Amino acid sequence: MSGRAGRRGIDDRGVCIPSTAKMMVKRSADCLNSAFHLSYNMLLNQLRCKDGDPENLLRNSFYQFQADRAITDLERQMKVLQEERDAIHIEEEDSLENYYSLLEQYKNLKMDVRDIIFFPRYCE
Repeated sequence: MSGRAGRRGIDDRGVCIPSTAKMMVKRSADCLNSAFHLSYNMLLNQLRCKDGDPENLLRNSFYQFQADRAITDLERQMKVLQEERDAIHIEEEDSLENYYSLLEQYKNLKMDVRDIIFFPRYCE
């Protein structure tokens, strides 16, 4: 954007630097990110007002707009990741699954032993 710069009625001309104006026009716009954070105070003020509707406030916020707009990209990323996951082939998958199952059993037994040891009756 360029126009007459200076003080009206005092300066008779303004200066525009063409390279700066050209760069401003050709460059992409800065990314806007919502800084909306729902606070207790905001929620209470909404409930206190006769026409206040907190759900409507959230539904029509710029933050919700950005979240809704990001859904398609997230779904696309999810599909790509699912395809990558399905393409993975693990040698001896059965033995690996058995090993994982044994590890889970070990963790559970370890927690059971810890619970028994720290039971108040046995801590005396």
